[in-house]
Amino acid sequence: SVLVIEPSTEPGPLPAELVLTETVRVSESAPAVAGRQPREISLEVNGEPCRQVVAVEALMPAALAGVRDFNRVMARVQAATLPRLPAEFRSDCDLAELVYAPTRWLSFGLPVEDRYAGRRQQLLHYEPVTEVEDRLFGVPPEYRRMAMPGVGGP
Repeated sequence: SVLVIEPSTEPGPLPAELVLTETVRVSESAPAVAGRQPREISLEVNGEPCRQVVAVEALMPAALAGVRDFNRVMARVQAATLPRLPAEFRSDCDLAELVYAPTRWLSFGLPVEDRYAGRRQQLLHYEPVTEVEDRLFGVPPEYRRMAMPGVGGP
């Protein structure tokens, strides 16, 4: 089965009380990826460090576009469920990173490392010539489609 997520709620503009800043520097210690030197980015909200990313500019642009699209959809889900989330479980970092600026962390290139909310994801192996069949990214038509409760769907 396939979970179809079609939220109708738009996050809206970034609220004025969320001030986004970032610190960017070339990562001298990181190995080059595809001939490009990664950059270390610290993303802050209201002066508080929220997310740290090591990213490589112009690496795998189609994959990066797909991750951006996914994050935009998930931001709409977050916006739809936000009114039901108690205020004590909301943080400025989460509001910025998950709802109002969901692709900010992707604007510096493809992340090869991402540290956010106590977790860490890291690219361990990169092969620029690996090819896969397009059908790998398709959903078979016979799969049952289900709506995500509370945010819309088929």
